[in-house]
Amino acid sequence: MTIEEARIETISFLQVFINTAGLSLRVEELSFENFQGIVQGESELNWLAYHGHYESPNAFCLGVKLVSQDGLSGASLSIYDDQNGNLHIFLIESFVTEDQQHPLHGHLVQLVIIASTYFLGLIEGSKGAFIVEPAEGLVDFYKTFGFELCSDGGAMYASVEALQQAQIDIAKSLLP
Repeated sequence: MTIEEARIETISFLQVFINTAGLSLRVEELSFENFQGIVQGESELNWLAYHGHYESPNAFCLGVKLVSQDGLSGASLSIYDDQNGNLHIFLIESFVTEDQQHPLHGHLVQLVIIASTYFLGLIEGSKGAFIVEPAEGLVDFYKTFGFELCSDGGAMYASVEALQQAQIDIAKSLLP
């Protein structure tokens, strides 16, 4: 399966998962224009300043946005490195952190893990995923999904096996 086919299949799978979980969200591809809007002022961090070298329409191997009836609720951007079999998660951004009644509240990272694990499972030779420059306050939270801090502290890593276990745990907690 090509990376493009895996991306399309992953977006479709994530929508089925969300529907089954009863979350009122729509999954869409994160476009280049969406990414620019997020990094140019709508998000808490200026992602473009850190990862400007990924500002290319061809770099969106796994760009997902989650939309509710109120509009854009969250987004994730990951780049797959086919040279080493790892997915690099650069953006996990929720715009509903204050709205505890929102269907995405408390679920964005879980859905990113579900999508990332599914995507990696479709690509032969995949090894794991990095969360690049994790927010210091979220390191312990990411550890609950099998990620471990790399020695330089600039990323966290989880093997495909650790992600698969996290996916099982998430599915048990979200699916009926």
